Amino acid sequence: GIDEPTCAAEDPWPETVHSHSATIPCPIGYSGTYSRYCNADQQWEEPDMSTCTRLHCSADGLWVTTNTLTNATLPCGGDLLGEITRYCDVDQQWHEPDASQCRRGFGGI
Repeated sequence: GIDEPTCAAEDPWPETVHSHSATIPCPIGYSGTYSRYCNADQQWEEPDMSTCTRLHCSADGLWVTTNTLTNATLPCGGDLLGEITRYCDVDQQWHEPDASQCRRGFGGI
């Protein structure tokens, strides 16, 4: 066969014949697949991530819907200063809330 011109592999994109698109799974934290076009000049164009869906943890009580791989925060409440954090993991499951940053305010009531 005739060797066709290609765009070189560029992690995570595989070597791709010009005037074609490569399609790979969306990055961690997203679902779906996305594509990147190798143009006739054998240059990669910007990836099209419009087909990727951001994964999230569903709202849970006071905790709002939160993207995966990020922390949600709430004030500690009462006379405590600081924030409670809760991590939304890549599997779209909440971790237990972490109140280790809550501390008593000076002076109190």
